[in-house]
Amino acid sequence: MRGAIDRLGNLFANTWQDLVEQYPAGVIEVGISLFVSIFALIVPSTIFLLIDTTFPDFARRHKKQADAKRPHGLQLAKCILVVIFNITLAIATVALSKVWLGWDFSPFRADPELPSLRRLLLDLVYATLCREVMVYYIHRLSHWPWFYKHIHRVHHEFQAPIGFIAGYIHPIESEINGGAPLYVPLALRRAHMLSYLVFFFGTVFHVVLDHTGYLFLLNAREHDLHHEKVNCNFGTIGLLDWLHGTTPKAKDSLRKQT
Repeated sequence: MRGAIDRLGNLFANTWQDLVEQYPAGVIEVGISLFVSIFALIVPSTIFLLIDTTFPDFARRHKKQADAKRPHGLQLAKCILVVIFNITLAIATVALSKVWLGWDFSPFRADPELPSLRRLLLDLVYATLCREVMVYYIHRLSHWPWFYKHIHRVHHEFQAPIGFIAGYIHPIESEINGGAPLYVPLALRRAHMLSYLVFFFGTVFHVVLDHTGYLFLLNAREHDLHHEKVNCNFGTIGLLDWLHGTTPKAKDSLRKQT
């Protein structure tokens, strides 16, 4: 078993080295955006949608909200088209930045050597905490009346979320609240591009799981409540919701006191 793991590790390291030597950093960065969009967002969202439609009894048993509240038919088609548009916009933004700054430029280090496990873990912890802070406060701001009416309301169009709702947001919010918290922390750190890939993929996949509505998956219960009640669970891991009293439990306690 250990030998097989070592061989896979060596294969990945050699493949990464060949990739870095053959392509400029900007091309690799755009490729990462496309890879994550397909395999962390579109593919798992499609799988969960197939589970919803193929095994409706299973979905009803494990979801808090009724099937009627989720997008169907033309609403579902619109949802998927908006997701594809936002993905295209995000990748085009990255590609245009390379056209402007040069394809050899990337804020991430495209070193042929892989980062150590310690460095990778430090990057992931740092990026997760930074993203929690950015998302929480941007999300709270997006619920202010003007921003909610003109921008964030799109994401709350459907009370009961599905995987594709992870990317069903206003294009402006897609760039600001979707892209920036993923990109900026590790870019400022000049992290290794592999750290960016792992964080990017893991975060997008986690966001999809949060929107599936299946209560046994990670943070899905908390985010499902956000879509149902709107005024709670603004963060990604719950840290700032707990500190600021924006969990459903804290909200209920405050209502009882008043």
